[in-house]
Amino acid sequence: MGNVQYDFKNKLVMVSAGGKGIGRAIVDSFLESGAMVASFSRSIEETRQDNLLLMKGDINDHNFLESFHREVVGHFIQDVDILVNNNGGPPPGLALSFDDQDWLEAIQNNFMSTLQMIRLVVDGMKVNEWGRIINLTSASAKEPAAGMALSNVTRASVASLSKTLSISLGGDGITVNTILTGGVKTERFDSLVENQIEETGETFNEAMKRINATLPVNFIATPEQFSRYILFLASDDASYLTGASISIDGGASKSLF
Repeated sequence: MGNVQYDFKNKLVMVSAGGKGIGRAIVDSFLESGAMVASFSRSIEETRQDNLLLMKGDINDHNFLESFHREVVGHFIQDVDILVNNNGGPPPGLALSFDDQDWLEAIQNNFMSTLQMIRLVVDGMKVNEWGRIINLTSASAKEPAAGMALSNVTRASVASLSKTLSISLGGDGITVNTILTGGVKTERFDSLVENQIEETGETFNEAMKRINATLPVNFIATPEQFSRYILFLASDDASYLTGASISIDGGASKSLF
């Protein structure tokens, strides 16, 4: 798949949480494919170039999302063609251990921010009769993980939203798909491995060998490898693919469908 070349010249891509990890790799991959790209995160280095706009901002701040979209459209003087919704997960814990505020914050972070971003771009996509909405969630949306109640529920709600929107937007030339993200070797992933080896006494390489062996493909994808699948979904080649929840997890999922 790495040999496939995509041309996104004249396409405007908006990526949330693009400061590092998966989000940053997606930003870079679209730039390499000729797209104009806009992104934000709380820790990003602000940048304004002809083909790139990066701003500091919080995905939980609805007012910021609106102002960010206005800046994007004004900077590039065109509507957003491709939206990639990406964000971090809520804290771990059991379902009944969280109070109402914890649930509301998780719903805002994972579900409402996704809905709000879609609302901002969909009218422009309808006018252009072309659009791609790609929602990155987690494998836990399909196979709930133990001790990850907030993530399990809110990620599943995003997948349901994607399917629902795909039905109503397909006639406008807009596809909507969900990515059920498995392990990706980001800085956060490495930090979690480091935490493990403090308890297990393994070296980092020993821990990675053990983790890799749990996957049918025997390796964890890099963010760059992962981003190539996003390019495909955003391309014209994927115009017949919508309403799908796609596991990109090296075969980790145990589900048949």
